[in-house]
Amino acid sequence: MNIAFLGCSKIANKAIQALKSIDDITLYACSARDFERAKNFASKHNIMHAYSSYEEMLQDDKIDLVYISTLSSSHYKDTMLAMKHNKNCIVEKPLATNLNDVKKIFQYSEKHNIYVTEALLGRFHPSKKVIKDILNSNIIGDAYHIEANLSFPLTHIEHLNNLEMGGGVLLDLGVYPLNFACMLFGYNIKKISALQVIDKSSRVDRSNFINIVFDDNHTASLNVSMEVLSKKEAIIYCKNGYIEVENFNNPTSVKIYRNMNERTSEIIKELSVSGEVNGYEYEFIDAFKELKMYQIESDNFTHYEIDKIYEIIDFINKNSLKVEN
Repeated sequence: MNIAFLGCSKIANKAIQALKSIDDITLYACSARDFERAKNFASKHNIMHAYSSYEEMLQDDKIDLVYISTLSSSHYKDTMLAMKHNKNCIVEKPLATNLNDVKKIFQYSEKHNIYVTEALLGRFHPSKKVIKDILNSNIIGDAYHIEANLSFPLTHIEHLNNLEMGGGVLLDLGVYPLNFACMLFGYNIKKISALQVIDKSSRVDRSNFINIVFDDNHTASLNVSMEVLSKKEAIIYCKNGYIEVENFNNPTSVKIYRNMNERTSEIIKELSVSGEVNGYEYEFIDAFKELKMYQIESDNFTHYEIDKIYEIIDFINKNSLKVEN
């Protein structure tokens, strides 16, 4: 299968590292607005062809799948361009910066029978099945609350501080805890309340504090920020204990704790769930499987599910309490 890279980004380096571990894959082409950048990227990774423009690369009929990792604000435009050249796509998160553009992508995909998905690691990672199996086993009772925190000091990154470049922390990091909670508790939501800390000058959201009540009264408390470094863990609280997922955006371990009394818990099992390479391999393995079956979406992350996440994001951006800082 011939893979092309639309955008020679830092995250594309991680994707290529993962792809090199997969059989029957050819690193076929890459493109950038700066041809020297594309040539250097191709030379570094032994990619067969370098192109000076996205349009030129997309005209190559030998490409089977395009990995898009341009600026967030360009994802919609670049994905539509690739699909108009009949190219299947894996798009780095965020798929688009608003729900309306997400819907347009899926409408085009479904009308023209083109595969497209968002590269959201946790949706394809083996830890997803591990966690669901633990919950289904009822080893520590029914789940009722999720707490997830994901923050990095990112205020120095230019595009995150620019609304026109798709800036803000909700689109960059918020997609991870939102996907984690909905992956386990579903999409039937009774209430969302959120507080966004907005930068006075750039107007981007620098922190988000989100509380969700699902229709079955499951709850979630989700926090993201570009101001600080958090522990990057998610905790699933159950009737008789809790599950701790380390580095939940790209999980490394899952620990099960059982309550011993009203005040203490002890660990009863720890499972290593680290990726074989770096976690990025699973989104590609999933895409190759779906493409062989002529599917236009992933069973692990359907268009409906992606659509619902961006519906939540749009709701938060429009209805959250906003505090300037």
